Amino acid sequence: MSGAENERSGRPILPLAGGISCAGALVLFLYLNLPLLGHPFGVEYEEGVVLDMTGRIIEGQAIYTDLERPPFVLDRYGPLYPYAAAYLSPVLGYGWFAGRLMSFLASLGSAFLIFSLLKRFGAARVAVFGAAFFLLSPETLSFG
Repeated sequence: MSGAENERSGRPILPLAGGISCAGALVLFLYLNLPLLGHPFGVEYEEGVVLDMTGRIIEGQAIYTDLERPPFVLDRYGPLYPYAAAYLSPVLGYGWFAGRLMSFLASLGSAFLIFSLLKRFGAARVAVFGAAFFLLSPETLSFG
């Protein structure tokens, strides 16, 4: 019997430990990110940029400003993200929630996609750990 097996049942301990670890990763992700969905203030710089661009779209203005004069805006998301937030604004209201909800759901969807791809091309255990590592990455934990 190897060291990774339970002495009483002879079953491997690693799958159980892996499952518990991955469930813990999901719980930690939810614990840290769910409260931020309704937080009344900006959590990181990019949120303000996206919110401003969303407001510009709703008001029918151009989302990109003149590059030769202020305000100089740095946006790493491109136009799809603020347009999607503007599309959701009539349903969810104008504010932080629409963008945060999209980020939150995109993070969960990405974890599921990582799990699905790794399961297809590897073992199920590898897939579970891959999704868990993604959910525990600092960028994902800081806000989806």
